[in-house]
Amino acid sequence: MLGRMLTGAVSADRTTKGFAARNSSLWVMGLPLVLLGLIVLAAPLLPLADPGLQDLRGRLIPPIFLEGGTWEHPLGTDQLGRDLLARIIYGGRLTFVIAIAAVLVGSVFGTLLGMIAGYRRGWVDTVIARIVDAQLALPFILLAIAIIVSRGRSLAVLVAVLAIISWAQYARVIRAEALSLRERPFILGLRAAGASSMRIILRHIFPNVGGTVLVLATLEVGTMILAESALSFLGLGVVSPDISWGGMLAGGREFIQDAWWVVAFPGIAITFVVLSINLLGDALRARYDPRKRTYL
Repeated sequence: MLGRMLTGAVSADRTTKGFAARNSSLWVMGLPLVLLGLIVLAAPLLPLADPGLQDLRGRLIPPIFLEGGTWEHPLGTDQLGRDLLARIIYGGRLTFVIAIAAVLVGSVFGTLLGMIAGYRRGWVDTVIARIVDAQLALPFILLAIAIIVSRGRSLAVLVAVLAIISWAQYARVIRAEALSLRERPFILGLRAAGASSMRIILRHIFPNVGGTVLVLATLEVGTMILAESALSFLGLGVVSPDISWGGMLAGGREFIQDAWWVVAFPGIAITFVVLSINLLGDALRARYDPRKRTYL
């Protein structure tokens, strides 16, 4: 008896330490993104240059740590004399807005279809599963080109394209979880009690897949940032005078040999943000590991 009590105490202590470690990792991974988000949101209040102000006499000024750099433009200027630091911060605002909006639309649509397919099964599951397979088989670039060319370039169209690209990922993963949940005793009891399918899906299945949706959505933000940057680099994304990191890369690619900073700093911003988001997603995945989850 004493041995079992000691074993239980050690197990509880390990569980507590594991929970504290997961929460600590969340703070470590999330803090840089929170600070960056605050800087981006507070951009109008910061003493930054006008990101759209052109000064051809000050074009391609190097960053402060290179010869010829000035504190007036700490990261230098681009080919039109615009301040790079201001453009990166303001471009981050639009990049984040596009990515988060696309994730919200795609996650809501994909999660709902995944829960319906997994719970209802039968022909409903078959139809949704085949649509998901077809969506995942379509080349991303060709689909984006077809939609943007037919509908025109705008922020709404860009968000819609990114949402169309992302929803199938949620549907596939959530469908698998819903298939498992529908066979659990509490769901079987609700069905025997006469609860409607929509009530079971929204009030009982969704709370149990919410952690998975959160992890997927976090990881998809980084994917959407990369997708938006790729489209803007190809001339299919943000329309000038709006600023995005992908657009900055596209505008400065012709000057990469003579003024590497024009494309290096936007590229570093994309890399840092996407890497931080992926690390945060991994921390959330550990926090919401299904093997450690208690179903409601």
